Amino acid sequence: MLPTGVYPASVTPYDSSGKIDVGSFAKLIAYFRASGCSGIVVSGSNGEGPSMSSPEKRDLLRTCIQLSHGLPVILGLATSSMEDARWLTNQAGASEAAAVLALPPSFYKNVEEDGIRKWFMALMETKGAPLLYYHHPKLTGIEVSIDFLRSLAEHPKFLGLKDSSGNPENLKMFREVLPEKQLFVGDENLIIEALDAGWNGTISGASNVCAPWMSALISDYTSGNKESAQEKFKIIQPAIQKMRSLPQPPNHKAVLHNWGIIDCPFPRLPYLEADPTEELQILRETIGVHRDNIGVPRP
Repeated sequence: MLPTGVYPASVTPYDSSGKIDVGSFAKLIAYFRASGCSGIVVSGSNGEGPSMSSPEKRDLLRTCIQLSHGLPVILGLATSSMEDARWLTNQAGASEAAAVLALPPSFYKNVEEDGIRKWFMALMETKGAPLLYYHHPKLTGIEVSIDFLRSLAEHPKFLGLKDSSGNPENLKMFREVLPEKQLFVGDENLIIEALDAGWNGTISGASNVCAPWMSALISDYTSGNKESAQEKFKIIQPAIQKMRSLPQPPNHKAVLHNWGIIDCPFPRLPYLEADPTEELQILRETIGVHRDNIGVPRP
């Protein structure tokens, strides 16, 4: 079981030649650990997983596990290839990753749901890590039915899901359909509602830059101080809304570079390098102004 809390959907730092920058990645992991995160997701959508080769993802996972000092690490598969997905899942299992996070094969969004179900069932038949289903219909064009989820839930390798639909109606429904599974919300605007519905936390792109405040919020909530959690959420929500309106992950990389956590802000094409001005401004106007009230330091 994964502990409740914040799981940053980590960016992947690259050097000026476009190779993975392990030194910057080590600093980023240290930032997540110091921020109170419960785990880390690598090579997902914020990690530019679709732009990475399968060996790069495997190597990044191994590096993260070595540097995480026991924090659970989840590998984003980010592929529609069954062969790549099975290979990566096996590599994740061999590396003792906590789980793999798998989008449906979105190139095939017009196939029958039973085909998507069988794709996941075949993936879970590997000897690798358990699976979190990544529900992101705005990205993939694939919605899930209750019968689909119940079918996946019957498999012992099915751990739960991340929901990035942004639909608050899914919070209660998914918990009712998957009462014993791990559920993580992707839209940070819904974090309080998700916790109220019995979810396990967030796999969060915004937590690349606001991990300390998200962790403090969830810590307050789970310790019974829901009023304090609500106050923290009111402080950070404007920043979350602004960050979600800007291109991710380029803006997160630009801010992390400005803070000195990663050495280069460059994403891989087709992403373009971002100007951090807007994101930094809203962080200063919200979190920065209230850092004493929220009870955590600013980077």
